[in-house]
Amino acid sequence: MKKLSAYLFCCLLFTFSFQLAKAEICRLTLKDAINAVEGENLQVLLNREKVEEALQSLYYVRGNLLPNVSLIANQQRTKGAVPINSGGQSDIFFATNIVNSANIQIKGHYSVVDLRKIANYQLAKMGYEISILAYEALKQEVMAEVVKAYFFHQRNIKRMRAIESNINRDQTLLEMTKYQLQAGTASPIDVTRSQVRLSSDFKEKVQQETVLLQSEMSLKQLLDLDLNLKLQLERDPNEASPQNYEPSISFAFNNRYDLSQAECQLEKNLFDCKSSNWDYFPKLEAGGNIGRTSATAFDNKSKETWTIGLGLSMPIFDGFKIHSNYLKAKASVRAQQYAVKELKNEIMANMMVNQQELASAYKQIHITQEQVQLGERELEFAKIRFESGAADNLEVIKAQADLTSFQDALVDAEYNYDLSRLNWAHIHGCIQLLLQNP
Repeated sequence: MKKLSAYLFCCLLFTFSFQLAKAEICRLTLKDAINAVEGENLQVLLNREKVEEALQSLYYVRGNLLPNVSLIANQQRTKGAVPINSGGQSDIFFATNIVNSANIQIKGHYSVVDLRKIANYQLAKMGYEISILAYEALKQEVMAEVVKAYFFHQRNIKRMRAIESNINRDQTLLEMTKYQLQAGTASPIDVTRSQVRLSSDFKEKVQQETVLLQSEMSLKQLLDLDLNLKLQLERDPNEASPQNYEPSISFAFNNRYDLSQAECQLEKNLFDCKSSNWDYFPKLEAGGNIGRTSATAFDNKSKETWTIGLGLSMPIFDGFKIHSNYLKAKASVRAQQYAVKELKNEIMANMMVNQQELASAYKQIHITQEQVQLGERELEFAKIRFESGAADNLEVIKAQADLTSFQDALVDAEYNYDLSRLNWAHIHGCIQLLLQNP
């Protein structure tokens, strides 16, 4: 009975462990990785708060355009000394005087005409728009980083599968060599060659396990995933096909957030240059207060008091500060114009280079696929010669090494093509273009 209970307990524990392990597998497609950036990446979340800071700064500057009203209440008791002259210089003495006063009033202030405050508000609005564009540009940068990490981890997975295939082939060769040794058609050195080859494969697998773990951890950190989850990459059926990768300068200029940010900054600098001369114009302000005053608060003996007034101010000579600000803003305009032009030239140059990279990388995939097929045929011929006793296993080992090299080249070619696809989407300012329906 005890053995049966222990057996049932072990079965239940195994079932629970299997289900737990199954639940801890995180299946991730390229679309999932891209969509997870905005809600999971810590760098994006941090920059989102900067947008909120810019918005609140805008509201703060806007407050200078609205009336400011405050309530002031105070109760004061003042003790003073008053000099009294009774007739001669030596007869002066001081009388102590104590005064109580209570005041309550509503005080208001409003800038009727102040072009500088209006300009500051417009500049703050532009600054908020720039912060939004900077946030969107950062999202694209982080998406590109995530996709690159995704492709790199995918490459390492393919590389591990290729190494495991090499191990299976070398194990088969070792068994074949041992059989041929027993049959008298192979020598002990052939067995040693196979064992050395198999040992090298296991060493390569151990090294690749470390590389695979590093790339997996990097991808999880970018997406803020649980590091204990087992990550499983899956092919997304909505990925764009090669014929979709056509260049479009107009699309890139309209969708590059960094370019829009630079152009918006140029508009801000132009407006700052224009509004710097507004400081020469006069300012008109209105203010006043209304309230009640008495000796003691709430003594029912208060009297009404009020003040109202207008103020006009205009600079006559400011030591050339306004003109200096104008020249400074004008220099900023020129610098930003150069920056926008340089960025546009960079986009066009990168687009032309990327088209060559895409075409070259796509052709290399087909070339390496043919090399893999030829390597497989060469390996089959070498195995036939070895099994028939026409040659030793050295030809087989060389053919397997060539096939391994071709498979590695195919993995690298596919990875380079994926990077070219990523660069294409990045240049056009929309990483979602990697999908058929972004």
